[in-house]
Amino acid sequence: MKVRLPEITKQHLSGGFAPRPASLKGLRVGFLDGWGDQNGNRMYPAMAVIERKLKAECGVADTVWQKKPSISQRVPDEMMRSFVNKVDVVINGEGLCGSCTAGSILDGVELEALGKPSVTIVQDRFEKAARAHARNLGLPDLFLLVEKAPVTGSIQHDVEQTVEENWPRIIAALTDNSRAAGGAEKAKAARSRVVEIREAEEWEDLVEQNRWSDGLPVAIPTEKSVQAILDHLGRDPEDIIGLIPPTYGIATVEQVAVQCAMAGCRPEYVPVVITALEAMLEPEFNFHGVLCTTNPGAPLVIVSGPIVDELDFNTSNCAFGGSGRANGAIGRAIRLIARNIGGTDATVNDMDPLGGPQKYAACVAEDRSRNPLGSINADRGFGPDENIVTVFKCPGPYPAVTNGSAERILAQLAEGFATSTVPMFHAGGQALFALSMKPARTLAEAGYSRDDIRRYIHEHASLTPRRLKDAGVLKGPYTDVSQIYYGENSVEHLRIDAEKASDDTRLPLFASIDDIQLLITGGDTQFFSAFLPGWGGYGGGFVSKRIERPAASDAYAIASE
Repeated sequence: MKVRLPEITKQHLSGGFAPRPASLKGLRVGFLDGWGDQNGNRMYPAMAVIERKLKAECGVADTVWQKKPSISQRVPDEMMRSFVNKVDVVINGEGLCGSCTAGSILDGVELEALGKPSVTIVQDRFEKAARAHARNLGLPDLFLLVEKAPVTGSIQHDVEQTVEENWPRIIAALTDNSRAAGGAEKAKAARSRVVEIREAEEWEDLVEQNRWSDGLPVAIPTEKSVQAILDHLGRDPEDIIGLIPPTYGIATVEQVAVQCAMAGCRPEYVPVVITALEAMLEPEFNFHGVLCTTNPGAPLVIVSGPIVDELDFNTSNCAFGGSGRANGAIGRAIRLIARNIGGTDATVNDMDPLGGPQKYAACVAEDRSRNPLGSINADRGFGPDENIVTVFKCPGPYPAVTNGSAERILAQLAEGFATSTVPMFHAGGQALFALSMKPARTLAEAGYSRDDIRRYIHEHASLTPRRLKDAGVLKGPYTDVSQIYYGENSVEHLRIDAEKASDDTRLPLFASIDDIQLLITGGDTQFFSAFLPGWGGYGGGFVSKRIERPAASDAYAIASE
């Protein structure tokens, strides 16, 4: 049989190394700080030591401190341009988690491209990932100051020895011009090779040799199956959908089609995959951080609109997994694209300490025929009959028993979600609440609308200092970022000093009703709902896009197996 092989081309983002000054005397040193406090009253510890030594020993003219808006994303262009105009060299950081390591390396590469010599701080537990990011972005020799991770908490406070031991290397990194200055050339995506194989075992050998699998078998992307997808799409195979992080593989229509065939997608599924991919590539989703973070979870694809009934999505029992070809194949296609085109790899750059089945496939569809509470499209600003993909970074659904009266169900939804373990407690953000048919029907029959439910959760999903003190969670003083209520990247206007507040003060988990989305799906066997908390304010929030299908597929009749 003829097989169309994956053929992935990477696009390095590097613009090369900046020219170095002969000396730091009289220069302005910038500190691009991810983990210092919001007001600049406390610089990251290693940066504070470096600043002191630069002033005492190197005769620097001035230092400029800039807090990053997010530890988990690259610094926005406008802020970066403003910052680099004020400085000559930069101390950048810090890689203390998966996504902030990825973000810091992106910033380091950008600083060099903008002509600013840099040193990037990372902890030893993320050194391997940091070096892989730098290599994949085209600057394998990017200088890293590697410090030892603390035994407790996130931030290393005792860094004097690390800085002292590395001081000659830090100075050399900012003043040594021995590194090549050239940047990466624009890559041209390669077309797939078509090869002949005689046995399925030959394909399995290729998969193993090239690490194209996540551990589960993958379908053979025959020339016929891939071409059927391309014919259905009616697009140039060389059209580029985007660059897939974290290694920035070029996702052409052809390469996406190959991965979809490997995932078992029928041709009519692929527009859904492409729309989901485009949504994840929107800057606000922070796809790079989502794929590299230590926060457990994966991008969930939520499909809504008439397309749910037209394709074979499962919206009954086991709606989140275990049944439905469209659910499984679309979810698997996204993961294979992230792995094989994007280069996501748990041994290198995916820092999730737990993982889960959502790392194999995560796609769910909204029920239309039995839904008594209206569509998620309403929450997202679309009409009920538009075909929509909504993407959201979250862990697998946490089941919640929500039975009894409508008022009791609402109370269980709010009280069951309100815990100091959800990212909302530390970093604000968004959450998805999924209701199966029995609790959804009970709420609808009692006269509650979607917005009534979302508003109730917003107003009642909260904690109090008394509850946190009784549980042993509220311990201070807050000298470590891991203990901060509404920590970095949070809803600033809601921050409350939980230590000083009265015991019954409400500590809200959401900034507004818009941070809460409802999904009605699943069976009617029992009164179960589910919580799916997002990643806080770091990225991965809800992004929705309308599915654009080829004109011929509007009345597509699904062929029988």
